Amino acid sequence: MKAFEVNFKPLIKNVDVGFYYLANLYPIANVLDRILTRNSIDIVIHANILPSFIAVRIAKRHNIPSIYDYLDHFPESASMYYNHKLMRNLSYMSTLNLIRYNLRKSSLIVTVSHTFRKILSGITNSASKVVLIPNGVDHELFRPFQTSRARKLLGLDEYDIVLLYYGSIDAWLEIGLLFKMLRDIKGVFGNVVLVVMGIAHNRAIHKLLENFMLKYNLYGNVLIIPPQSYEKVPLYINASDIVIAPYKKVLKNYTTPLKVLESLACAKPVITRNIKEYYFWFNEDAIVFYESEEELKDSVIDVIKKLDEKRYILKKESQRVRTVFAWDKIASIYEGLIKSIY
Repeated sequence: MKAFEVNFKPLIKNVDVGFYYLANLYPIANVLDRILTRNSIDIVIHANILPSFIAVRIAKRHNIPSIYDYLDHFPESASMYYNHKLMRNLSYMSTLNLIRYNLRKSSLIVTVSHTFRKILSGITNSASKVVLIPNGVDHELFRPFQTSRARKLLGLDEYDIVLLYYGSIDAWLEIGLLFKMLRDIKGVFGNVVLVVMGIAHNRAIHKLLENFMLKYNLYGNVLIIPPQSYEKVPLYINASDIVIAPYKKVLKNYTTPLKVLESLACAKPVITRNIKEYYFWFNEDAIVFYESEEELKDSVIDVIKKLDEKRYILKKESQRVRTVFAWDKIASIYEGLIKSIY
């Protein structure tokens, strides 16, 4: 089985994320048309909004089957890049219209959660067309590693407690809760640090992080670092005591979140928002749910006190996650699906 990875040279780079694809519509369409027309393509797998719309139209023209890899709720994620209500609503509705076309014209749809499967089955009026395949984890890379060694390698060995959030820093997070929680516990457990590893796509959010650190006097307790190489991420997870995923209760987050999978694979406790979808996938003894600001703070304190007690449970959950959600297993299921439609 061979694959083409589509690359193109953008006409315009430094534009708002929301306008990037519109600004580069012509080169995207041109490269997709060239690849699908000049090569013997058996199947198109797409996972976007406007580029998917173009790819599906060209694929239909050439009678090429396609799979829509629906990883998050695109209308919601696209609209959250905007602060202005009018622009947010406009983005949501235009994206929804595009993905309706993409969903209905694709041969099959792969999605990552029970929630999404139900929504997409409703849009397409075809439950059999929507296949649930959860996110997977590299079970060789994401595995337990000695915490003290990981901290020493990363220069974090001066801290008594290391809390970690990693991933994009965007509007679908309640990032402010992390700073409020840190304000309340920083004097309780010695030298505590919150490592925030990622990038904010919205300048207003980056400014918000600076304001939180100033407001709560946290400059000595917060490290904001840019995204790291994929191979280095497990080191940061293993250097932490707790991974916190402060997701908002919005549809975009009703997935099998990679951050949770990767952290549990490394046998680290995860604290995240009480989202119903997660109960389908994760051991409730290894993942702690919160509903409010106060519950988040209490959960962090409780988990820190019980870290030693949780080691056995977390080790078992690591083995389960690295088996059930292993990339090679997920890839095998996906490969079988591909072979079924061409």
